Amino acid sequence: MSQSKYNQRTEANIATLQTDFADRVQQWLAEARKQGLNPYIHFGARSVATQQELHKKFLAGGPKAVAPEHSYHCYGRAF
Repeated sequence: MSQSKYNQRTEANIATLQTDFADRVQQWLAEARKQGLNPYIHFGARSVATQQELHKKFLAGGPKAVAPEHSYHCYGRAF
């Protein structure tokens, strides 16, 4: 995937966040880029159903994922 595609996905994921939080993430991203870094934001907000599926996979031995009611992703406040 080209850098342009990564940047587009990062921006699209930021756009899924609650507005006030997205603004802070944009500020953080701008500062990181100013320092020569270019973070890739892989996920933004998630649906309860998606988070529940990730949590079920975690309970079966997969990567860590909390229950939807404890996930800031479900509230648009995590990336």
